[in-house]
Amino acid sequence: MEVKQGSHQPVFGIQVLQADGVTPRDLTGMTSAVFRMRPANGTALTITDQAMQVVNAKLGQLIYQWQDGNTATPGRYLGEVQCNLPGGPLVVPYEYNRILIAQNIVPIVGAPVLIASTFVRIVEDFGADPTGVGDSTNAFQSAITYLSGVGGGTIFCASGTYMANISINNSPSILFLSSGEVAIGPANVAAHTLSITGSTSQCCFVGFWQFLGASTGTAASIYINVNFSVSEATYFQDVKINGGYNAVLVDGEPALYFGRLTIFATRSDAVLITGVQPGFPAGGANNIWIDSLAGFSTGQSMLTVHQCTGLYVGQMDLEGAGVGVTLFPTPASAVINGTFLRNSFMNSNANGGFVLGGGPGSVISTYITGGGATNCTATGASGLSINSNVQWTYVTDMLFFGNPGSGITVNAVTEDLHITNCSCSNNTQNGITIAAAATDFHITGVTAKSNTGYGIIVVAVPATYYTIQGCIVRSNTAGDINDGATGTPKRSVTGNVTT
Repeated sequence: MEVKQGSHQPVFGIQVLQADGVTPRDLTGMTSAVFRMRPANGTALTITDQAMQVVNAKLGQLIYQWQDGNTATPGRYLGEVQCNLPGGPLVVPYEYNRILIAQNIVPIVGAPVLIASTFVRIVEDFGADPTGVGDSTNAFQSAITYLSGVGGGTIFCASGTYMANISINNSPSILFLSSGEVAIGPANVAAHTLSITGSTSQCCFVGFWQFLGASTGTAASIYINVNFSVSEATYFQDVKINGGYNAVLVDGEPALYFGRLTIFATRSDAVLITGVQPGFPAGGANNIWIDSLAGFSTGQSMLTVHQCTGLYVGQMDLEGAGVGVTLFPTPASAVINGTFLRNSFMNSNANGGFVLGGGPGSVISTYITGGGATNCTATGASGLSINSNVQWTYVTDMLFFGNPGSGITVNAVTEDLHITNCSCSNNTQNGITIAAAATDFHITGVTAKSNTGYGIIVVAVPATYYTIQGCIVRSNTAGDINDGATGTPKRSVTGNVTT
């Protein structure tokens, strides 16, 4: 039976039968009947010897009325009934009475609204195997097909490991609800573990989900490519991804939300946003929101973007990859516009914390704030590298400390760069290096000290229209501020405190 979390209805009811499984057992003369309940995967009782009511003794009918607190915790449970008869107790064992307390889903701020019209259980109703042994692909696909036919609904997954490749294509309003931790591993390593495509709308994963990537091949753990013009939000509450080529690959999505996304041990880019939809206009990746992105991977990059409009990451802790974040616009028509990287912490990324630009397309309006980019361990790597085709970049309250390159390096022509209230210290090269014909850049309120090279250097290039003001620049081996620009001298280097 099923009962909603916190509800007293429907009551638990049972009819006790004789050994033939057909004839009711006459309970006339019974002195008492008690009800017990325990989790399906546990032994500790949550309900102990509570009195049951007799509905019809001759027909063996009993009920238990739920009490306050009985249904407070969602999950799968088993119930036992003991009837105390003059000849001794009669027990209806736990395995005969399966009870599901369904989660009372509270609307989450920022989550899409989903009304589930039908509720199915992937294990009981469609034969999925939560032990991680059998192939559960057909069970998931049968459940998805069934719910798609009735306009959407909820698939309940009991805690466990399922080997399956889940494909959701042109499906409306399906909610995947986990009980505890649910792990999905690919039954076929050549296919994506989870694929969301077509005109799928309002696909939601609520609870804690883990996706296990394939150890070979180029399939992703989560692949998303939906029709921008007709689809709505895709929502994940709490996801952990282990292994695979890409943890998340987004070709197209009008509104994608991750509450918490944790990634380990991918072989290539952990999160890859390409924005290219076959059959749809370029720039299909839009409005991607990640509250928390964390992980450790030795792949190429923890987050790579080729094309996207509107990317927000609320908190980042990205470590161990080639690069923490790469914004590389491609093809030439590609635009990465409106990227917000908040509370950024990068550690031990071999080729830099952030690498912006360098692709044939444009990077526009990038905001990087908070945390620090530290210990980028490859020789020559800077904490932040800005390359060609980058405009309107704002770097605030960041710590670039101990990088084997410079704290920040501008390698190519750029404009409208703002570096404010940052610390660029103890780097092997310079605190900040402007090595290109940058224009309209502003370095204010920066502390740059104890760098092996200069604190702040504008190399002998035609840079112009800029300010370096209000900075503390001292104790740098080669010197504090070296303003060697050769462009028209429309610049202001004043109000700085040096050694």
